[in-house]
Formats: sequence, structure tokens, C-alpha cells
Amino acid sequence: MSFVCKATRTAFNRVAGSSNRFVLSLTEPRKLLDCESFSLSNLSNDVPIKANSPIGTITHSGFEITEADEMYHTVWQNVDGLKEEVRLSPLFREGARVTKVLVEDFDTFEVGDALLEIEGSVEQ
Repeated sequence: MSFVCKATRTAFNRVAGSSNRFVLSLTEPRKLLDCESFSLSNLSNDVPIKANSPIGTITHSGFEITEADEMYHTVWQNVDGLKEEVRLSPLFREGARVTKVLVEDFDTFEVGDALLEIEGSVEQ
């Protein structure tokens, strides 16, 4: 089972052989950005994550379109240190937990790569 949550801009794929473990990845952003780092929120295994709550923060840099016209001319602006919250999909039931951060080197990380492993049940 896999699904994309447009509300949180995340994709979830079930870990093979598991009924309640999922790998979280980011979907395409609206800006051309490189992920520089990810910091996990202060989460504890004792406290479950609520649906749609922040899991962590990813820091980006890169370029974004600031204006465009009908002749396909675009103006780009450099963006550094842009922070974006990564949220748990609202489709998860109460009691989800982060079991692993799967990225160690953000020099090679790209959108679509596995970021976290989540344990929890999903509403069908």
C-alpha cells in the first residue's frame, strides 16, 4: 500500500513484510530547492504523533520564481535557509511513531528519496 498526501506534500510507502510501517518521502515542491538538512521535532517514543502534526523541519536553499509573463520570461530569486515543516499525514490514526531517520547525507538527498520510517495505522 502506498499513498500521497497532497495536504502535507508527503508520500508514504508500506515497508515490505510489515502491516504498519511506512517510509515517508517528500513530493515535488513548487520551487527548485535543494534539501540541506532535516531536524526531527522533539518527539519521544512514549508520546504518539497526532495526525497532521509536525514531525520535523527541513531546511532548503535554491531558487524560486518571483515573477513571469505571458512570453515565458521568468525572474528567479535565490532562497537560502528556507524552513519547511514536515507533517504527518492526516490519514494516520492516533499513535504513530517515527522509528528511523533514513537520511544521513543531504548532499545526495533528492525529493522522492526516503526520509523517515513511520510506524502507525492508516485509515482505510
